[in-house]
Amino acid sequence: MRRRDFIIVIGGAAAWPLGARAQQAERIRRVGVLMAVAESDADVRSGVAAFQQSLQELGWKDGRNIRIDYRWGDADAGRIQALAKELVGLQPDVLVAHSTPSAKGLLQATRSIPIVFLTVTDPLGQGLVASLSRPGGNITGFSVFEFSLGTKWVEVLKQIAPGTRRVTAIFNPETAPYYGMYLRSIEAGAATMAVELIAVQVHSETDIRNVIRKVGSEPDGGLFVLPDSHNVVHRKRIIELAAEYRLPAIYYFRYFASDGGLIAYGPDEMDLFLRTGSYVDRILKGTSPSDKLLGGAAMWPLAARAQQGERMRRIGVLVNLSEGDSAGQQFAAAFRQALQELGWADGRNARIDMRWGAGDRERYRKYAAELVAAAPDVIFAATTDAVVSVQRASPAVPIVFVGVIDPVGSGLVVSMARPGGNATGFTVFEYAIGAKWLELLKEIAPRLTRAAVLRDANVASGIGQFAAIQAVAPVGIELSTVGLRDANEVERAIAAFARDPNGGLVVTASGFGANHPQLIATLASRHNLPAVYPFRYFVGAGGLICYGPDYRDQYRRAAAYVDRILKGEKPADLPVQAPVKYELAINLKTAKALGLTVPATLLARADEVIE
Repeated sequence: MRRRDFIIVIGGAAAWPLGARAQQAERIRRVGVLMAVAESDADVRSGVAAFQQSLQELGWKDGRNIRIDYRWGDADAGRIQALAKELVGLQPDVLVAHSTPSAKGLLQATRSIPIVFLTVTDPLGQGLVASLSRPGGNITGFSVFEFSLGTKWVEVLKQIAPGTRRVTAIFNPETAPYYGMYLRSIEAGAATMAVELIAVQVHSETDIRNVIRKVGSEPDGGLFVLPDSHNVVHRKRIIELAAEYRLPAIYYFRYFASDGGLIAYGPDEMDLFLRTGSYVDRILKGTSPSDKLLGGAAMWPLAARAQQGERMRRIGVLVNLSEGDSAGQQFAAAFRQALQELGWADGRNARIDMRWGAGDRERYRKYAAELVAAAPDVIFAATTDAVVSVQRASPAVPIVFVGVIDPVGSGLVVSMARPGGNATGFTVFEYAIGAKWLELLKEIAPRLTRAAVLRDANVASGIGQFAAIQAVAPVGIELSTVGLRDANEVERAIAAFARDPNGGLVVTASGFGANHPQLIATLASRHNLPAVYPFRYFVGAGGLICYGPDYRDQYRRAAAYVDRILKGEKPADLPVQAPVKYELAINLKTAKALGLTVPATLLARADEVIE
């Protein structure tokens, strides 16, 4: 059930998805994922979103034909082992292991379920595989170690801090059992550059503080933070202490540098997550892990970049969702991946500064000012409020937008074909979609005679989405509105509307709705109200049905405009584009709870049915 592409002419009618849904019973495949770090880690969650996106592009969609169960180990070796047994007990079709402890825990728990690992340092030495070319057994994946890495770290440290004579490497042996390989690699480089290596084990944040304090109290010291889920979990404290004691420090993954660390040199973890999706796909389609060649990780070529003198380009990003929102992470991952495919890799030749507005106008203003102050080459902004805030902060910095309903009416551009000014991008609204929302509501709930339109209370009633819905009101539905400002106000308004029978909801696109899909879907279910939504993530949160643009596709297309601007084109000359992909999704579980029978003709049109 692949999503279909639609070419929409601005001002024309929105097309229905064509083709029929597969009628055969498609078996739900199960994937267990054991992450070594904390669930709250936003950077690693971006990698998880990239993994899910990779699977989706290969035809595997969570909740449709695949179920993905995640467990998060919090860098606790005992917890990781317990979670490994728990995941194996679910009897998944394939398991994914993030880091060496996760891979070892899963392999100890099963010798039959296929396992794909990523960010494993020494799969051969750790006894995970028989050989790199023919892994044997039930496990394969991606190794991240290359012996010259330690020498490169020493070289980079000496370039940055030429006076360094001692370097301390910190690691937790419980979560980094492979540490010996890194120490030998570092020693090989240190011996040629008159640098003494001191290896120190750390088991807690207290250990980390004491070690860094001691190293910082002596002159000419440096710090190597070895790849280790324990160090990842405690990275913000490590970075703070290194800065406090003015220690030059080398880290492994890009997000250490993004979080304030001096410099990182290591594998592209985002690429590993994407490639892991392809291995899972091949195993689900019948390939045996024992026959799958182990993959390696692409390293950031720091030395080559320094020689070429390639200028780092800066991209500011201001989005409307919260950092902890899974849909937001998937959209951000789609944007990053599209940029990477165009040659722009975060931490290599581009720096991406993310800000999460969470639908809060004060945040938009604050973050817009921060991003503009960083002198970016271009800013990517999601929703009208974000774009307006950036334009007020700077009328000159190029802007690429998505999620804007009426760019001309909002004064963001002069015209769709020739935007003028400093902004261009992708609209999220097509006028005829209002009719489709009402038609869907009547089709799925034929007795419906009333509809409350949940809309952005800051938009005048005569324009935008509500005006489009009003224009087709003669379909026999009495319309009223609920302003989306405050959660308590929305709850009271929906409860009052639900007192009379035969009612339903039309939820339009808004910043409040984007950040409260679970709340709105829950209120609709609680008051037994059928509701139609503008985006897929509402249905994932328990909403009944959605029809609207594929938001992930907008983020990918926005990356192409960012690329063109970085290569010299101007926003004023790039036409504003309408959506080209639309999604129709239905939640059958919600329909059943509401006592509704979804017509077979409607199911046949759906891109996705959640059962």
